[in-house]
Amino acid sequence: MRVSIDASSLSYPKRTGIGRMLECLLPRMVDQAGNTIRFILVSGQPLHHPVAVSLVQSEAVDAITASFPSLFVWQQLAMHRQVRQAQASVHMCVDGLRPLFLPCDSLGFANDLLWHRHPDTLAWHVRTVYRLRQRSSLKQHKAVLAISRFTQREYRDHFGADADHVEAAALPGVDMTQFHPLQEDDEQQRCRFLEQTGLQPGYFVCLGNVMPHKNLACAVSAWEILAERVDTPPQLAVIGLGGRTLAGFSTEDLSRRGIVSLGYLSDEDVRLALRSSAGLVFPSRYEGFGLPILEAMASGVPVAASTAPALLEAAGNACLSFSPDSPDELARAVCRLMTDTTLRSTLIQAGLKRAVERSWDRGAAELLNTLHRLASPGS
Repeated sequence: MRVSIDASSLSYPKRTGIGRMLECLLPRMVDQAGNTIRFILVSGQPLHHPVAVSLVQSEAVDAITASFPSLFVWQQLAMHRQVRQAQASVHMCVDGLRPLFLPCDSLGFANDLLWHRHPDTLAWHVRTVYRLRQRSSLKQHKAVLAISRFTQREYRDHFGADADHVEAAALPGVDMTQFHPLQEDDEQQRCRFLEQTGLQPGYFVCLGNVMPHKNLACAVSAWEILAERVDTPPQLAVIGLGGRTLAGFSTEDLSRRGIVSLGYLSDEDVRLALRSSAGLVFPSRYEGFGLPILEAMASGVPVAASTAPALLEAAGNACLSFSPDSPDELARAVCRLMTDTTLRSTLIQAGLKRAVERSWDRGAAELLNTLHRLASPGS
């Protein structure tokens, strides 16, 4: 079987959720599939990410790329040519949108309904593409895998019968060899990281871009409350795309509140930042899953996450929850994580157990099972 994959999320050096998921699943799918499936990566720009480039160079996968100025125009009006060239029997649409004129069956991902739930978060042309194409794509996909049970329910509630075939799949996972608790061997790199960033031991991490639904203003307000309640409040390191200003505050304003906006960091530094921290705070109002929660748990640090449904699903009972509308609840959660050593230990152990349950190998196996099912006669 030949399977083409929309790899546009791996064409840019700075990727977020969809690209992170694809880069982790892809090599595992290749290993598990053996000679049963040949994967072809198609993209409107040359592949950039090292995982994809390495797989192509080793001839483990094929690639057909172009140099197209617009991602969405390429996806909807030009990608079908590459898929046809790949002679694919199934095309994987990782953003859920099936290209026009596609010459084969397709497997779609159901990631979220951000364009509908929080339209202010996305550019108008992105919202427009999803509004016009998502329902018709659902109708045409031969199978659709949702990245969480919450997302499956959302699709079925919003799209009705057109989403009856959306299945929940445990696609997101965590690599316990990459994300792990702090070790003695990390000390030199940890000191280097703290010196470069100006962070002090005991800092907390907030991981995610600065888009409005990430609700970083809640964290800023919570740190203002902490300054009134704690003699020496911890710093908050904010890591992610979107620049170094948050919620309308300048870098200087944030610094006075003990908040350090680090912008986009390398994968290595993100992993080091997590396992060197006192915990993760995740105030997002809306997610399709919440991958940073698993990564923090695997790193051996406690998590305080909002009560957004997908985050509760990702965390299980292994985190402290707070309302995304209540900076005071977040401040109280951070105070507890700072002072209650028994609670910290309980959450860390529960988090490590939770992380072990979710592996990328499991997600890759679920994807391969679906692909083989699509290729079976009468599927």
